Amino acid sequence: LALARESGDPEDVLKRYYRDFYAHRTRCSPGVLVRPKLVGDNVVVDLEEYVRHLKFMRDELGSDRVDLPALWIGHTDHTLPADARWLGRPIFANAELTALNPAFEQPFRAYLAQLVKRLKDEGLFLDPSVRFFDEPNLDHEPTVNALRALSKLMLEVEPALTVANTATYPHPRLIDLCKLWVLHTDAWYPNLQHLETARRAGCRISVYNNAVNYPEHNPLRVRLWPWLLRKYQVDGTYSWWGTVCWRGEMENPWTCGVGSSGVLLYPPRSLEEHGPIDSVRWELFREGLEDYGYLQLADELAGKLEAAGNGALAKQGRDAVAAALALVEKWPNVQAANDEPYTLDVTQVAEARERLAEAIEAMQGAIR
Repeated sequence: LALARESGDPEDVLKRYYRDFYAHRTRCSPGVLVRPKLVGDNVVVDLEEYVRHLKFMRDELGSDRVDLPALWIGHTDHTLPADARWLGRPIFANAELTALNPAFEQPFRAYLAQLVKRLKDEGLFLDPSVRFFDEPNLDHEPTVNALRALSKLMLEVEPALTVANTATYPHPRLIDLCKLWVLHTDAWYPNLQHLETARRAGCRISVYNNAVNYPEHNPLRVRLWPWLLRKYQVDGTYSWWGTVCWRGEMENPWTCGVGSSGVLLYPPRSLEEHGPIDSVRWELFREGLEDYGYLQLADELAGKLEAAGNGALAKQGRDAVAAALALVEKWPNVQAANDEPYTLDVTQVAEARERLAEAIEAMQGAIR
């Protein structure tokens, strides 16, 4: 989507986008495809371009995580299709989706093993996660069976992988295998019991909300999104909306008006102009992540002071954090632009950040 609108060397274009993401305290995957090929029952894969891009992210941008391009299964109704294929071969051996087809399993093991080995050899095995299906219907037993079978296969190849699922809730039959759960925030409150069970089982919890950055919503929504991440102590936000949506009704986001999906980066309007062109909301998201850093640092310093017996100064830090987080009440509903459970007063946001800064400086001075 980006390259179709940009002039110049494709690798240079992608590096501009990588730099933009990381400058905004956000990470992304390499913008290149890994295409394994079957030769009989053997797998041949050229990883040179992928490795080169990942090295750039590590060496130039400080990337310390990677989402592996292991497997992706498309769908139309959030149930895992019984006739799903990889490189033309059926993945499953039965209708219940409990058994894998040996004709798929053998070459896929070989492919994943090659990928993992190359990354380890290059020092690029960076806290790797694998996500292979989107928003599964966890009430559909064959889908749960399939997620379990494929997760088990990948962990047999490499136990250090983190299997991730973007789902409504952490399913009890999967939390022993899937250790990263990405929940839509609309599903947060109805599934608190599942969340706590998953956390006790050692799972990480991330969230997403694809309406945070709608142009027609209050810009404070995207600025305060990271404050909510801190309030709920989630492990991250795994959001597709940080990229682009330049197709369909959003083919030309400069003129399309209201969008059904948020766009944080705009494309160039001519061959002479180069992207990415940052939106105000993209800059506000970076500001919010920097606020998150203040909140995290204040908590850490307060903990050190409490351990050293300086409870009074630690309280200044704790109070500053509590006052800031009191400005965000709960996750906003995805669709309703008028659902704004957070302060609409930008002065309060600025004052909360200033109070955090003063507390941080005071605590740092005492620790020195």
